[in-house]
Amino acid sequence: MHRRLTMIGVMAALIAIPVLLIGCGGKDKSPSEELSSELDVSKNEEVQEAANLGITKIYTEATPLKDVSIGGAKRLIVAITIPVGSSEEDAKSALMQAAEEIGNREKPGALAVKGFFEGEDVSPDRYSFGEAIWAPGGNWANAGGSEKKEVSVRIGNPLTGKYPQ
Repeated sequence: MHRRLTMIGVMAALIAIPVLLIGCGGKDKSPSEELSSELDVSKNEEVQEAANLGITKIYTEATPLKDVSIGGAKRLIVAITIPVGSSEEDAKSALMQAAEEIGNREKPGALAVKGFFEGEDVSPDRYSFGEAIWAPGGNWANAGGSEKKEVSVRIGNPLTGKYPQ
């Protein structure tokens, strides 16, 4: 049985190598170009999926998820961007949509979504125009709790003076 499985593995590898070589088409791409094209495809798939559901995606994930878990509760932070000149209603909708979608996808105990306008220097450690918290009862401190996950949104930033229009 073991010998049969080994032979199947060898045969699969021999078939896969020419397929991979043919699939490359002789084009040399740097690892960053390959990653970039993979990310573009991923982003396009997300946009297409949202369009298929009749949902307009109004934000872009601008940073990788930052894990800030403590006390046994998984806590994540991410920054998003929205178009410059977005209304307060659009900003709030983008934060809420991102919190719900990313929270349901990643399943943390709590998620903080930091909002920025396109073109700004983004960071998961601060926010520009607003912040959303997806957590039990909408409270970051309740990350380990069993309450229903809710989104709480804060619009505007008195430190930066930035508010949606």
